[in-house]
Amino acid sequence: MSESNQPERIRNSVFGGAGIVLQADTVGGDVHLHGRRGLIDGPPRQLPADVRGFVGRESDLKKLDSLAAVGPDQSGTVIISALAGSPGVGKTALALHWAHRVHEQYADGQLYVNLRGYDPLRPLSPEEAIEGFLIGLGVSPEDIPRGLDALTGLYRSVLANRRVLVVLDNARDFGQILPLLPGSPSCTVIVTSRNHMSDLVARTGASRLIVDVLSPNEAEALLREIIGGGCAEEDPQDLAELVRLCGYLPLALRIAAERAATDSYSTIADLNGELTTERHRLDALTTHGDESTDIRCVFSWSYRSLAPELARTFRLLGLHPGPDVSVGAAAALIDVRLTDAKRSLEMLASAHLLERTGRDRFQFHDLLRAYAAELAEANDSPDTRDDAVRRVLDWYLRVAVNASQVVYPNRRLVQPGPQRLTDAPLAFDGRDQALDWYAAERANLLAAIQAAVVMPYDLGWKLPVVMTDLLWKQRWENVVVILDKALTIASDLGDREGEICIIENFADHALDFEEWDDATEYFSRILLAAHEIDAPYFVGWALNGLGCSPRGLDRVDAATSYLNQALESFRATANRGAEATVLANIGNVLRRQGRLADAVTWCQHSLSVCQAIGDAWREAWTERVLGMVYLDLDDVDEAMSHFVRALTINREFDNRFDSARTLTCIGDALETAGQRLEANQAWKQAAVIFEDLGAPQLKTVTTKIGHHATGSAHREQRNDQDVAIPVGGSQQNVITAPLTEAPPGEVNQELDSPTTPNPQVDD
Repeated sequence: MSESNQPERIRNSVFGGAGIVLQADTVGGDVHLHGRRGLIDGPPRQLPADVRGFVGRESDLKKLDSLAAVGPDQSGTVIISALAGSPGVGKTALALHWAHRVHEQYADGQLYVNLRGYDPLRPLSPEEAIEGFLIGLGVSPEDIPRGLDALTGLYRSVLANRRVLVVLDNARDFGQILPLLPGSPSCTVIVTSRNHMSDLVARTGASRLIVDVLSPNEAEALLREIIGGGCAEEDPQDLAELVRLCGYLPLALRIAAERAATDSYSTIADLNGELTTERHRLDALTTHGDESTDIRCVFSWSYRSLAPELARTFRLLGLHPGPDVSVGAAAALIDVRLTDAKRSLEMLASAHLLERTGRDRFQFHDLLRAYAAELAEANDSPDTRDDAVRRVLDWYLRVAVNASQVVYPNRRLVQPGPQRLTDAPLAFDGRDQALDWYAAERANLLAAIQAAVVMPYDLGWKLPVVMTDLLWKQRWENVVVILDKALTIASDLGDREGEICIIENFADHALDFEEWDDATEYFSRILLAAHEIDAPYFVGWALNGLGCSPRGLDRVDAATSYLNQALESFRATANRGAEATVLANIGNVLRRQGRLADAVTWCQHSLSVCQAIGDAWREAWTERVLGMVYLDLDDVDEAMSHFVRALTINREFDNRFDSARTLTCIGDALETAGQRLEANQAWKQAAVIFEDLGAPQLKTVTTKIGHHATGSAHREQRNDQDVAIPVGGSQQNVITAPLTEAPPGEVNQELDSPTTPNPQVDD
């Protein structure tokens, strides 16, 4: 072509106000602008068919409406909505459904391209995408120039002043997107990607819309829409279970629904059976033929794009036992520094293979977790997987020990083995910080215990022992399964200390649940074993336990003898925390004997020790015993001050069982004061907790309320912290001088009934 026949070189303009600017480089190469001699007449209509059975997403659709609004007063703005989300979450379905809903607003056409950013095939190049767009816009194939700059210039020139909707589906990164952005403010672009597209947002002012899984109602509506009339015959509970098992993920729901709709011999309940075991979820959700509807393939498109180390991180994270993972736990799992772990987690979150749930916390979608674990089993050796799990369980043990040292400063602690971690585990500055960690990690710690007791290592008994307080917030029938496994592990390892620690849990539970004969048997076993291995602490604790469970012993003064021996043992070893507990137990024995003045003296000495050593957890136990003493003395105001103090501390420690016992005492005090309505409030709160824990005290407290029902009557107040309990009189703690020597005289009177169970769970 001669120079005189060449059109003037086109330079792109700059559009948009401050902060929202699109600008392309200078266009190079030959640009030909001919008449409409293309293959297609009329504006392009490239949108794929709308998604069948689209349901919900009303808030997302409304947001897209607002982001993509184009009017005369908005001529200086180009709006780009970057849709992002995990594989199979429904990004494309949302984009296409919205595009079909508004297509009439774009009279000059709709362009669509699947950029194949995460497909098994190579991603589509910007040149290939623009060529397809130009042909759709009516440019003859022979008039399409070569070179990205020339293609971009022609593409933007053709779109100038046209109202066109451009849907860029499954984009990989900003570099793939930039050449496809029109220069005209009258065009709207919708981008879908598994990438957060932070560059796109930062450099163009694009708006980001994060697509989440469906709500339970939307997920069930999608099932009903696809399955059709046959869905009406299914049990609603089975449908609800199916959407839960599919993780509310649209792709998984569609695959499951298609199976249910086409298999006339299977019910929803049958499909749920296939999906129940997480290990088999992906097998049950695999279709044949169309790779785009095979969940493994959809997930694999993102996985294959990861660098080798990041792919390893993704796989090993699938072995994490809990529902979410902190940076510290992830670093232990994958055996890297904290900074490296954080960077890897953030990269996986950016690719939507993880979701950020808080500061330095991440989680998988359920199906992605199953996929990652499956990849680990296929690609990593058994030793590699075993080492990864052991490292993260060791991390949880070490951090739990650190937390326990702060929360329970005088408790005897299990010692972890040799350090296996790259970085030192998390430490804590104070009790509140440690309690916050317990609260944040509750589900992970329970999962870690479950994982540990099926592995043949000392972690299997150490984790349950260190986390006894967490375990005991569950129903006992669930706890006993864990403890049985832990005891087997300790026995198989020949670890006598481990055996004693686990038996101690059974013994303490027998005390709490008033199973006196069992408690006596367990503590007798502990006493014998403790003498065999020369463990003074366990000797003292067994004696204390026997003093609290005297039923079945030949001598009625046995409790007094055992408690005095326990006190002597703990004083000999300077264990002041355990000493404080025994002092309170002696005070309770005296209370039951009617020696109330002596009981006050011993309990005040216990409080002095607790306050001197900063042991609020034991202080709560003593406060409750002291409150019962004052209630027996008919001093309701003084009793209430101690009960309220005990309840406050128990709630700080999330000690639900002792909170319930204290609420029962508060109810008793209120009834004594003639405040029957308020007493019922306290008892009902206690009943809720006792019922949840399966505790036998439920029967007693329901009798106090005035009926024996254990059902809906207790559910009217589910939160044991919501009802305000009126308190009269002083609420100040009893303040006494520090204990320098034992109160005068030993307790040597007979017991007329068993004393209240010991609070010390795993000291």
